[in-house]
Amino acid sequence: PGNWKPANPLQPYLDYDLSKLEDFLKNFKLPSEPGIKSDYSNLGAGLSGYGLERIHKKSLEQLLRDAFLDK
Repeated sequence: PGNWKPANPLQPYLDYDLSKLEDFLKNFKLPSEPGIKSDYSNLGAGLSGYGLERIHKKSLEQLLRDAFLDK
């Protein structure tokens, strides 16, 4: 995201919080039509986790524990 400026390059996501993500998403425009081009995206992976947390009202850690570890 354009507002990602890590203070510590060894832990680049440590200071990128939910408010920064939401600020970025407010003005984000896709660079191409959906389904035309694909790229790996750390942002996309993080956004998937964020969406799962919002839908299930649990942390991603707890969702993963429930689905894979606590069986």
